Amino acid sequence: MLEFNVKPLPRHLNRILELLASYRNFIMPAFDLFKTAHKYGVFPNTKSYNILMRVFCLNGDLSIAYKLFNKMFERGVMPDVESYRILMQGLCRKSQVNRAVDLLEDMLNKEFVPDSLSYTTLLNSLCRKKKLREAYKLLCRMKVKRCNPDIVLYNTVILGFCREGRAMDAVKVLEDMPSNGVFA
Repeated sequence: MLEFNVKPLPRHLNRILELLASYRNFIMPAFDLFKTAHKYGVFPNTKSYNILMRVFCLNGDLSIAYKLFNKMFERGVMPDVESYRILMQGLCRKSQVNRAVDLLEDMLNKEFVPDSLSYTTLLNSLCRKKKLREAYKLLCRMKVKRCNPDIVLYNTVILGFCREGRAMDAVKVLEDMPSNGVFA
């Protein structure tokens, strides 16, 4: 592109990053390209950061993912709901659900509205860790935070209670569903 006097755009960078990052052996070359892109007049955007954060989280390298997340703020690039979700999913994969919940709190404090997938990630992890009380409280807080729980989220918590032999608690969650506009 440069030899034809065509200035690359962030979407071109993102496509190349996606391609490189899709191959395990090319993750570091993708990261190197990301770090040097400004030399070619293209500046990474939120999607660029998200691509690399996802790859590093999937490979279990949360420290680099967090560094990228923090760099976004330093460079004036605004993270989005997906940026937070990627980190929450990475933390949950590493069984660091408490840190993921803290990240949700940070997200809410910064006026972001988490999507259903963010909550699903946390609820699944809380249930797997047998933190059912916390899962139920999170489910209840969702409506207050402008994210209405759907049938999938309710089923996640109900299943968590059932797996632990807590049928009465599961029934209580089931009975809460209609008052929140969810019908089984």
